Parts: sequence; structure tokens; C-alpha cells
Amino acid sequence: MTGVRTDAGGHAVQWQVRFASREYDHLDASGLVNALYEEQVARYGYADPAGADPGEYRRPHGLFLVAYSDGLPVGCGGYRTFDVQARCAEVKKMFVRPECRGRGIGREVLRRLEDQAEASGFRSVILETGIRNEAALALYGAMGYQPRPRYAIAYRDPSINRAFTKDLTAPDAGPTPLGAASPVRG
Repeated sequence: MTGVRTDAGGHAVQWQVRFASREYDHLDASGLVNALYEEQVARYGYADPAGADPGEYRRPHGLFLVAYSDGLPVGCGGYRTFDVQARCAEVKKMFVRPECRGRGIGREVLRRLEDQAEASGFRSVILETGIRNEAALALYGAMGYQPRPRYAIAYRDPSINRAFTKDLTAPDAGPTPLGAASPVRG
């Protein structure tokens, strides 16, 4: 993935992003997940713990991707099995460093996760985000995610949490208008 951005001096600078599968506890992955944790604490006052069982994000149960620009880890995301019977995967830990946002990195991470989940036999994916994360809401809507009832009820604030789903077997239906006012709060 390549693109052009303007640097502080107004000069065009070409950038390139490559993607690599990593263990969840790999140094680059954990650094990005910790940055996500800190950002969520600043935005919401709390966040899911950064730690997780690395095996959940290991094939065939899942996958964790790290995006690199100029050799530095700049974004990440993963999926893990949510429901074996329904062949449903859960996308987690989507994050792009603030200075790299707006380049389509998050969209590409999510697209690659969906492709790999489908290739691994998953039929759908679910994910959650908060109403204050407008960029995530816009991305998920643009990629065809539909609101669904919350699934992490025990520890999520229903006034903040929003859950979404996407059928990986359906033809691409195009963007879905999502937003902070999404009626599905479940």
C-alpha cells in the first residue's frame, strides 16, 4: 500500500505500508495495543485490558496484523473466534497511530482481516466501538457493517457501546449509514 502525504514544509512525501501477521504478544503488536488502551482511557475513562491470550489470535482461531510504515509499527487489528457453531469471528484491537490516520491504513487492516477470516471459514464478523470514536463508526459504516445488539453486556456501558456485524458471504452491499445515534443499543 502506497500513498503521498504533505510534510510540515509543504513537500510531497511518498509513504509505503506493509502488513505482517504477528503474535499478539509480539513487541510491535503489544506496543500498538498499549497505545490503543491509553487512547481509550483518555477518551472514555476506562478501557478493556490490553492483555489477551495470544493463542486466541493464532490460526486457525484468529489472526493479528501489524501495519508498518518506514519500518515502524503504525497500526494493528486482529480477529478471534467468537462463535464456532455460527462461524463468527470478532474483530478486536483496531488502532492506527494518530500521526498516520487518514491514509486508509485502518480500512486496509480491516479488509485484510475480513478476507483472512472468510478464507478461514468464518461466515460473519462482529465488532464493537464507542460512540465517541467517530472515525471508527464512519469506517465500519463505509465497509458495510450493520448495527446489532450488544454482545459484551456484562462489562460494557450501554450508553457508550455500539456493536456491529457483517456477513462475509453476502455480496458487497456498499456503505451503511452508521453514527453515534445508532438505534441498536441492545
